[in-house]
Amino acid sequence: MISKAHCFFLLAPSPWPLVVSVGAFNLLFSSLLLLKFGTAYMIYFNILNISVVSYLWWVGYGGEFNLQGMNSSTLETGVKTAMIFFISSEIFFFFSFFWSYFHFFLSPTLETGMLWPPFSVEMFDCLNVPLTNTLILMSSGVTVTMSHHFLLEGEFKLSSFFLALTIFLGVMFTYFQYEEYQSSFFTLSDSSFGTSFFMLTGFHGIHVIIGSLFLVTTLVRFNKFCSSKSECLSFELASWYWHFVDVVWIFLYFIIYYLNN
Repeated sequence: MISKAHCFFLLAPSPWPLVVSVGAFNLLFSSLLLLKFGTAYMIYFNILNISVVSYLWWVGYGGEFNLQGMNSSTLETGVKTAMIFFISSEIFFFFSFFWSYFHFFLSPTLETGMLWPPFSVEMFDCLNVPLTNTLILMSSGVTVTMSHHFLLEGEFKLSSFFLALTIFLGVMFTYFQYEEYQSSFFTLSDSSFGTSFFMLTGFHGIHVIIGSLFLVTTLVRFNKFCSSKSECLSFELASWYWHFVDVVWIFLYFIIYYLNN
């Protein structure tokens, strides 16, 4: 047989896809346990498990891509296209929850007292923690853009600094979101409003955590593997994902917090 040259590389078998899939299933199962029995430790364990495994997977991918030379322009284009499709699927994911929210928002029922939010729900002040989180997340969008700018200029130390600052702002956002949940006067089971609120803000919070982990992995790879801007594909993909998280929060803040005040 005549062998033909191609631009793809056959990678060694990897356990990470299977481990992440099992972890995702366990996360869903532990979420059901939390809702049914109030058992929270399993969901914390599974979040930690998925975070660690995802980090190891990304670092291993970086070694294959940058150190072993298993990359090409065609592969980079394929990875970027896959990321675009992934973000598109995430857009439709949040669109379904916004659709559900507007179903109740535009036509309140008798069960909610013909009011939205329902008369029994005390909503958060949109000018307090929500506005602070908005400023934090928008600032993180600026810092990740500045980090990308310095990367293109070849200023790797400044780029690393602003990337680390972006991660810090993401952690701050997650902390304030947690404090807001702790001070909430309603829960997930308090009417359709409580369910819609915690599903939208909760899933967005999970995406912020995933994005922060993505940025942490990128920062590690940035310092270990990136000797030129062309070698930092993961940085570009992480910045796309982070800007997507920013845009979703803008819609959340205006629709969930501002309109209900």
